[in-house]
Amino acid sequence: MNLNSLLQLKHSLILLLILAGVTATAAPNKTFPSFKVGGYAMVDYDRYGAFYNKGSSESESHFELRRSKLSLDLRPHEDIKAQVQLSYNQQYRSDDQFELARVHVSYMGFPGIKVRLGKMKEPYSLEYQTSSKKLATIERSLMTTAFAPGSNYGVKLYENKQDYTWALGFFQEEKEEGSANKNTEAITSRITYAPLNEEDRVFHVGGSLSLRDLKGQNLTFKERGEVNSAQNVIRSASFDADSLNILQLEAAWASRQWRLQAEAAVARIEQVDGTQWQYSGFYLQGSVLLSGEHYRYKQGKFKGVKPYSSRGSWELVARFSGLDLRDREVGSESSILLLGVNYYASKQFRLMANLLMPSISGNVVNTDQSGNGISIRGQYHF
Repeated sequence: MNLNSLLQLKHSLILLLILAGVTATAAPNKTFPSFKVGGYAMVDYDRYGAFYNKGSSESESHFELRRSKLSLDLRPHEDIKAQVQLSYNQQYRSDDQFELARVHVSYMGFPGIKVRLGKMKEPYSLEYQTSSKKLATIERSLMTTAFAPGSNYGVKLYENKQDYTWALGFFQEEKEEGSANKNTEAITSRITYAPLNEEDRVFHVGGSLSLRDLKGQNLTFKERGEVNSAQNVIRSASFDADSLNILQLEAAWASRQWRLQAEAAVARIEQVDGTQWQYSGFYLQGSVLLSGEHYRYKQGKFKGVKPYSSRGSWELVARFSGLDLRDREVGSESSILLLGVNYYASKQFRLMANLLMPSISGNVVNTDQSGNGISIRGQYHF
């Protein structure tokens, strides 16, 4: 079955999931069929200076409904699970957006291998695989937002064990409505291993590889500097590209209330005329829980924080991220130092605040590089 056929299955897949939900009944224990409903909402406030504007030295501030999602998880049979996820966003620099974020079915009846079909996250990066509602920072790092491939339709073979995971998927990106571009096709894989994996201590290593056939589409990397309502002030060259290959490596260590994690990635692009381009990025992040909780890890990623006390829990986080989009003396190099504090009022509700101190060199869109960024988030999930 080719990727075009897989893409055409999406409407049938949605109908299958709806039918599965109709036949399922809610159950508190592991009985089948069963289903559960969950969701979350994130409201952000951003304030930033000239660095984040293309042509103005004035400070700006904006509110956004950054994300809101509703998920339906279905389990019609012990070997079958499925998810439908709807999202609605009101972001400052985008039109209001309502979309089908994910819709997929997984079969787990084969020995040593599972199969997933539908629209899903491609298997890439520790930070990208971690749900946005469980991140220690408001936005993901420069490197991750620049290179992460997103959620696309395809088929994935995978296995998730406590100490190791692997995944290999074949995907197709949907082209934008009205676009004359052909659909990008990709092969993306990720593997992780945790040689130390205890209740309150873990050491994790992993890596991802994505091979993408761009079919001559125009490619430009554009970033907002880890402030979602800002403008795209960090940019690469713009050109028509045949292929994009991304190699990513990751490592993480956690011991009781302390956690360190780091990732690096290299992106190599071949232009339609054969010209080669190379970009790269990295981040190093550290965090600490001040109330005695420990970081929980499961199957290749970290889970959310559960406060021990009814008074909640506090977390401090720092991150230094860099993104090099400059090659052949075109594009920019940028870095951001982030300092943050999180208050987990309960398992469901938290407040977050990030201070971002950016720098840039090479090609810039605003000669006034002054001003930092501040982001504040209120988040609720159920």
